Amino acid sequence: MANLSTLIRYPLIATATLACMLASDAHVNAAHNMDMNDSYALHTTGSSIGSQWQLSNPLFPNNPLRLASRTQLPYAAKSIDTLVGESISGGTPTPANKEPKLDPQFNLHCASSVLTINAGETATFNCNSRIVDGFSGILRLSLASSLPGAKLSHREINAGMPFTLEVPTKNKTQWGDYVFTLTANKDSQLKQQAVTLKILPPGVQTYSFNNASEMTIVDNGATAQESEIFVPHHLSTFSLEVELAVRHSWRSDLSIQLVSPSGNVHTLHNRDGGSGNDINQHYQIETFNGENAYGPWKLRIIDKAPGNIGELRQWSMHLGGFSNRQHAQRSLR
Repeated sequence: MANLSTLIRYPLIATATLACMLASDAHVNAAHNMDMNDSYALHTTGSSIGSQWQLSNPLFPNNPLRLASRTQLPYAAKSIDTLVGESISGGTPTPANKEPKLDPQFNLHCASSVLTINAGETATFNCNSRIVDGFSGILRLSLASSLPGAKLSHREINAGMPFTLEVPTKNKTQWGDYVFTLTANKDSQLKQQAVTLKILPPGVQTYSFNNASEMTIVDNGATAQESEIFVPHHLSTFSLEVELAVRHSWRSDLSIQLVSPSGNVHTLHNRDGGSGNDINQHYQIETFNGENAYGPWKLRIIDKAPGNIGELRQWSMHLGGFSNRQHAQRSLR
């Protein structure tokens, strides 16, 4: 008696079920689907004639194919010697007669979750319904809104179709942020998507300014150091965002302030953060709303403890405002 273990290489032209390739009297304990681009090992036990053959794959070590005789293999015309060095090719095997379990459902998605417009303009949110695992049917749409006039393009859509949310505004529409909740449902399935509309006053323009000149921060300095951004526009400040990038190995040493052209001061960072390093932060500031933005804006930095040296890498201002003339005209109405 001899134990034989032979790797058989035999290309299949197309996907097939191995069990169907066997003679009708083959004894098969388990069956797998065989696709292209995978290899199976043929193991035989018994005499050289072979009393049992086994096809196995590493993905199914406990569930091999067992054949009663080598004569029942599709390449039975070949002798055992000629099979050495060949292979059976196929893809990842899967248990026969077992299909993946599907979970049909849908989702909502809008291309932009936040839009910004000036009062008097119309905002349009482009949205769609996405289907999963073959979901189908008609979705009922609804909208929750605190702003009059907002409307959906459809009340019902086939799953997978796009739709829009349109929000018209007037010059007198109150400035601020508005949230809209979109709802779609079919039977027991319900999905929601929230979007935000930021409404600015009529005529508001936005500008961005940046100072990328690096400045070494004096360790335990006696006075504050300054970095400047000059705003060349006469604007009444409506919104202001500051981006700050500071490299420092002990950020609680630092105190940082923003000073407007009129001399008003807003503290951005006041020795907090413990032993953490660096400051990379966005600051939304309302302190200067209504001020004339024209002139030099100064960033003041002071290191108030010894032992650590850092540097200001860069800082930016994103300023929203309208001309002083427009502001004066509205004030007189």
